[in-house]
Amino acid sequence: MPDELKPGEVQTGAPATPATATVKTFSQEEVDGIVTKRLVRERTSIFKTLGIDDEAKIPDLIGKVKDYDTIKPEYERMKGESEKAKYAGVLKTAGIDDAFVEFALGKVEKGKDLEAYKVNAEAFAKSNPKMLREKFQTIDASPSLGGTSNVPDFSKMTDAQIIEWTRKYNWDGTEKKK
Repeated sequence: MPDELKPGEVQTGAPATPATATVKTFSQEEVDGIVTKRLVRERTSIFKTLGIDDEAKIPDLIGKVKDYDTIKPEYERMKGESEKAKYAGVLKTAGIDDAFVEFALGKVEKGKDLEAYKVNAEAFAKSNPKMLREKFQTIDASPSLGGTSNVPDFSKMTDAQIIEWTRKYNWDGTEKKK
């Protein structure tokens, strides 16, 4: 077959074309008209998608997108805080003391909705009675034993006075045994 090219050969002369094919040519004006129609159609479609009428509104739209990008992280943070406050409120309603709410938020299973969370919070409160508001008591950490204290205010004493006091007394204010 003389018409076939072998690997590495280059065809010379005009390529073979079917005799029935006709070539249509366009003038530059016709090409410009076709391209313009397509651009108008595409631009109209894009404007419709963006919800604007013309190019004059594009800067406003860009400003809105920039505002959204700036505001979105703050919105997400506030949404998270609101969600946390909602669940904290449920824990407080279940009787959990304020001192344990943050801890309980990490322990109580959220469930499928807020009602399920309420049930889980009440179960958590029942199984952890020490965390309940009415049961939780603050501890008096003062060194006084029996209501009175022999411990002086060290902030008003000199170093020498503190050393002398500690030679005679224990830190709880009781006298040292000799």
